[in-house]
Amino acid sequence: MQRLVGIAMLGLVACTQRDEQHDASDVDGDYLTADEEASHGTDPANPDSDGDSYLDGDEVLEGTNPLDPLSLIYQGGWPYQRNKQSIVDPGFDSMPAVGAVMPRMIGFDQYGEEVDLYDFALHGSAVVIDLSALWCTACRDMASWLDGQSSNFDVQQEFGAIPAMVESGEIHWITVIFEDAVGAAAGPEEAIAWYEAFPNPRIPVLADNDRALYDYLFPGSMPSLQVLDEDMTIRVYDRYDYATALRSLLE
Repeated sequence: MQRLVGIAMLGLVACTQRDEQHDASDVDGDYLTADEEASHGTDPANPDSDGDSYLDGDEVLEGTNPLDPLSLIYQGGWPYQRNKQSIVDPGFDSMPAVGAVMPRMIGFDQYGEEVDLYDFALHGSAVVIDLSALWCTACRDMASWLDGQSSNFDVQQEFGAIPAMVESGEIHWITVIFEDAVGAAAGPEEAIAWYEAFPNPRIPVLADNDRALYDYLFPGSMPSLQVLDEDMTIRVYDRYDYATALRSLLE
């Protein structure tokens, strides 16, 4: 229990460490000092000089151009977390349970880029892990619902607010494809195919190409939804009923 409480405090610790190490000349809080702002030509009064949603200091750290809105850390515009190393990865040999930390998954997205799950941490938003397969009709129906297409989920009015919460960024919804249409392990091409069918720009689609996440979560039915708190601890783990996760997002 003490370990889980400690992990849950990581977001607060990361913020505290940043405050302690903060340079007084970094007036806009973008991790660049006044001298560094001058060196890179960024605006010292604007943490995101090019308006691409990434802090100037994060772009410098990752080698992208903080003055070019087309030069992105992730082409999909997914969140980035420089403090993600503070989260202790339990590995996929651990056991899923409420309060446990989700293992660190890195998978190719619909743009062919490797995406780190822990980059979604510590942003103040819940994270939904939507484990899906190309053969899963119900999973595709849920994707249609999130994409604003006609869906059987439309009749479940109690969940009607969730697509808008995903659109606004209040929820980070991540679809993870673990199998193709014939049950073979998914690869990057399956992430691309899923996005072509359900082109929701707010939802990253990651390929679980070695089925590591599937084996870890071991779903008993599909769709399979689990919810993480912002520190990557599991808030909801239900192998059989996706509605448990959806209801928790509305509480």
